[in-house]
Amino acid sequence: MHMPRLGRPVRVVLRSAISVCICLVATSCYAATTLLLRYDFDELAGDALDHGIDPPAHGALQGDATRTADTPGAFSNAALDLSGISTDFVSTPDPDKLDELTSFTITFWLNLRDTDLGTARMLGKYVGSGFDLVASESNASGFTTKTADEFSLGLLHESQLTRSTVDLDAENQWVFLGTTLDGTSTMDNLRFFVGSETSSVEMLGQSLDHVGGTTTNNATEFTVGGAGAGLADLTLPGRFDDVRIYDSALAMENLEAIRRHNLFEGPDGDFTDDGVYDCQDVDLLTMQIASGGGDLLFLFDLTGDGIVDHSDLTAWLEEAGAANLASQNPYLVGDANLDGFVDGQDLLEWNSHKFTGTARWCAGDFNADGVVDGQDFILWNTNKFMVAEHVAEPHLPGLLMFAVLFVERLRRRDSKSATKDKEFLASRSSIRRRYFCRWKLQSTLLLAFELCRQLPASLQATRLGGRVAR
Repeated sequence: MHMPRLGRPVRVVLRSAISVCICLVATSCYAATTLLLRYDFDELAGDALDHGIDPPAHGALQGDATRTADTPGAFSNAALDLSGISTDFVSTPDPDKLDELTSFTITFWLNLRDTDLGTARMLGKYVGSGFDLVASESNASGFTTKTADEFSLGLLHESQLTRSTVDLDAENQWVFLGTTLDGTSTMDNLRFFVGSETSSVEMLGQSLDHVGGTTTNNATEFTVGGAGAGLADLTLPGRFDDVRIYDSALAMENLEAIRRHNLFEGPDGDFTDDGVYDCQDVDLLTMQIASGGGDLLFLFDLTGDGIVDHSDLTAWLEEAGAANLASQNPYLVGDANLDGFVDGQDLLEWNSHKFTGTARWCAGDFNADGVVDGQDFILWNTNKFMVAEHVAEPHLPGLLMFAVLFVERLRRRDSKSATKDKEFLASRSSIRRRYFCRWKLQSTLLLAFELCRQLPASLQATRLGGRVAR
């Protein structure tokens, strides 16, 4: 049975609906990691402001807790400075967003100023349940003593204490510490990490088994550097900076990005760190923008405005163009293959992925919304046959060749229709006239293309802003 051909408006609606459905189920619709809490301690005075998700859990500086200009890499404004007295710490009352965590990541910078650590507590939300990071006894001492230059990193979580298998030295130096717990597993699910101002993040020993379950919903305050609520002297004699808590177990490369972010050694547009600005990099950025930016924005926030959006994509096009193109001009929107031209090759990439939930620039998602659709075609069409290598001006050979290919497609479509449709067979003279007109147009365009190719180099350089035709 012959099914009637759907009208073009109906087809467009159906394709759009399909693309939405694909986006809802495809892996290109990403779930973002959430930054629950962050203290950067960069305020000149007052509370430590929480830059995590709402509601904020601003931290009050207790006792003689103060700020210091001594920071990792000497980049940020300030860090938290504690004397080691039990009344010196930062606290916030019972932040519910830190309760009932199955998985989490904790990162911060630490600089110890006293060799005697006592029963030092780093940070946490723990009284009988919850989580707490502590400076624990060293492996070298058989877990009997600890000093600033030799101690283990321990996670006290739901009454279970697990220590790192390698010791740390943070005496009078800044070290970057990370702890990740994947509560969806009970084997190899706890990892400790360490880095410094000059060295990248690496795992501190091996992965460990930790059975703690989901953190309890308790009414305990969250503290940094010590403990309140009448507890014993658990204050750590040292300095803290850039304290962060996430709601998932981040990978080591994410921790490295966090370390570098507080040193402001990035990010740059070479997200893969392979020395090349290419599709891998811009596709990663497109995916992050399509996901809503998420809270791993420190990896992709090229503009430094705290948001991953189209301004970062524009910044990437500028940065990559400066690195790859002789003119150092930005890449144009619509240049899917990053060759400096917006032409038919880019349209073919768009056409191959149209109406799919594909969040990749090099597949045609030029507006980074997670779908390759008509909006992306409009962006390509706006810049079609323009050249980024010099200035945004028409790419004449590409324009002529595209016109030839377009006419050829029309000819083939009419030829196919003529063999199937009796009405066309009944009016061969009309078809011949249309073929003849299109043949003349095609011949004229081919001639124009050849003339353009044969132009003297000096004339071609003038027309294309100095570019010699290939």
